[in-house]
Amino acid sequence: MKKTILIIILVLITAGCIFYGTKKHFGNHVKFFDHGLINIELGDDGFEDEEKSDDNSKESRSIDQTLEKFSNIKIDSAIMEIRLETGDNFSIQGSWNKSWLRPEVSVNNGTLNVLQKSRKRNNTGNNNCRITITIPEGSKLSDITIDSNVGEIKFRKIAAEDIQIDLNVGQISLRDVNFENVIIDNNVGEVSVDTDANLDDYEISLSSDVGQVNVNGRSYKRSYNQRGSGKNRIKIDTNVGEINLK
Repeated sequence: MKKTILIIILVLITAGCIFYGTKKHFGNHVKFFDHGLINIELGDDGFEDEEKSDDNSKESRSIDQTLEKFSNIKIDSAIMEIRLETGDNFSIQGSWNKSWLRPEVSVNNGTLNVLQKSRKRNNTGNNNCRITITIPEGSKLSDITIDSNVGEIKFRKIAAEDIQIDLNVGQISLRDVNFENVIIDNNVGEVSVDTDANLDDYEISLSSDVGQVNVNGRSYKRSYNQRGSGKNRIKIDTNVGEINLK
């Protein structure tokens, strides 16, 4: 009984700290315990009015760029909503509401690099950055690596060999995605993976400290493990958040 009470107290303290940090980044666009967890909202258009920003830089705060062909993606960000989807070509679109959130974008040796050097000390208020990466339909990527602090991550109709995502706060949604190996580590936020592949072929390890684990609509409480019949692997861990795999 005492152990249960202690765990509850620790979870509440952790959630409080996370709420404070997320609120500091996103201002009033954060709802706590919406649908049982943290919900990060970017507002109607996702960005505050230019005249309300405390950053007076006149540089462009958007990007719409066609890219040369790439087979790998590497993203390192602090505050960023990331969307990866299929389209007509290799391209990137995005916008941000403060100049210090501007991502650096380059393609080197077949790798798309997106780096956000957000090291500003006074980063309170409503800070938002959103990017959409597009690859031609039918393309298959080799490696996708994302290391992000705060923000939502969405993949739609993507094929890749290896996917690795490390996120601190935010939801992760991979829908109609095919892969050989996927490794996801999310501190706070729901993780959903929807694939057309046969899950029996995968070695699977799912674990959530606080949150339900569901596989093909069936609940397995806090964890699920499967040996699999192939060499491919699915590994998903969360501290606070539900895991859904199907």
